[in-house]
Amino acid sequence: MRGEALEHLEAFGEFVEEGDAQIVLYQGDTTLVELAVGSDIVLVNGNLSIEDTLEDCHGVDCSLLIVLGNVVARNLINYSQICVTGNLTVHQVIIANSLCDYSLDVGGNLQAETILEHGQWFDVKGKVRADFIYAWHSSRARKGVLGTNLSTEDLVDAIKDDGNLDTGKAIDYLMQGNTVFHKP
Repeated sequence: MRGEALEHLEAFGEFVEEGDAQIVLYQGDTTLVELAVGSDIVLVNGNLSIEDTLEDCHGVDCSLLIVLGNVVARNLINYSQICVTGNLTVHQVIIANSLCDYSLDVGGNLQAETILEHGQWFDVKGKVRADFIYAWHSSRARKGVLGTNLSTEDLVDAIKDDGNLDTGKAIDYLMQGNTVFHKP
């Protein structure tokens, strides 16, 4: 997994060379209220704990977060490339969509209450455990890592547009304090 993370770092390194980004390093175990990864590459050499929401691709077209350890967060908004060498635990929801360009790479296990995926590769080396999974793209991914148990009809109307999941609406719904994304 570290090798794959280094490959992503090399690929995103051109942004640093061009002066469009810097590398932000958190040395050791890190706890933050929230983290919004933007144009700078974020590297955590240790475990990362986010009390609220971990978000990538904040205000940019692509971003890179590499964690050489485990990650725990309340929510994860994933629109670009995230590499976690250990386990990823999300207490509420993962909302993921990179228009099928990037992936969420986890070297260990992935655990979440809800996963809403609509155009994001998931590459999980360990087990995936989630109570509710809506997987539009990764259910058909190379390894078929996400087994969906929610259909579009099961999702609350507030997060749909023309009958399909709209991840932008799902984020707005989350930011309004909602935590249940499916109909009872």
